[in-house]
Amino acid sequence: MENRRFFAYGCSYTEYPWPTWADILGRNYDKYYNYGRPGSGNMYMFNSIMETDQYHKLTKDDLVIVQWSSALREDRYKDTNWVTMGGLYNIYSRREVKKFFDFRGFLIRDLAAIKAIKVFLDSIGCEYYFIGMVPLLQSIEYPDAQDVDISDIHRVYADVLKVIKPTYDEIIQTAKTRPKLFYTRTISDTHPVPSEHYEYLEAVLPHLLKEPKSIAIDMDRKLAGIWKGDLNYSWEPEVWPDKIHSLFNDDKRIKL
Repeated sequence: MENRRFFAYGCSYTEYPWPTWADILGRNYDKYYNYGRPGSGNMYMFNSIMETDQYHKLTKDDLVIVQWSSALREDRYKDTNWVTMGGLYNIYSRREVKKFFDFRGFLIRDLAAIKAIKVFLDSIGCEYYFIGMVPLLQSIEYPDAQDVDISDIHRVYADVLKVIKPTYDEIIQTAKTRPKLFYTRTISDTHPVPSEHYEYLEAVLPHLLKEPKSIAIDMDRKLAGIWKGDLNYSWEPEVWPDKIHSLFNDDKRIKL
């Protein structure tokens, strides 16, 4: 058990009804804070990091890992709560997306926020890492952006982009690699299961792993045993009743 604080930020790849990469690492830290939120985009993560620093005062002794999400997400704040619904097409029609949104604009917005967090964490001097769900410059989620030239954005923010380690989409492709039968169960949810999270960590942050892969395989077996079907973002806490961190633990969520 390391006697220091570990802060994790991200979307549903970071906080989910079963253990994620953050939970696997968090087992080995004296103080573990998971500020992941399902459906969140990079602007929510930017706000989360700034706000948690106001409460916790990050120091050079802390470990911070940010799992950046897709650029094509819209985070809203309404009635004292963040509304994080994932990709634009979960909220708007294709016609509305094409009329009101711009892929280049989302990239410029998010890369500026990621740069700001990089500069902020560099100024603190803490150990930190940037990982990702999908390549930030990937426009596959936005069909109307396939021919958009973003080479200038890539060039301007090249030093920021190179800090982000290879993403889940580049290393763990669950639709292709997961067996159709998962310990006799069919799990259609494409979010990584614990062993897939472990494999991702092996690929990008192996030096942070303190326990063997068998602990993640045991989590897989447990998940198969309690699987009830597609969750449909219901976030039932009983899915993993003894998870070391709960989405519903208000002490570990941002306050504003």
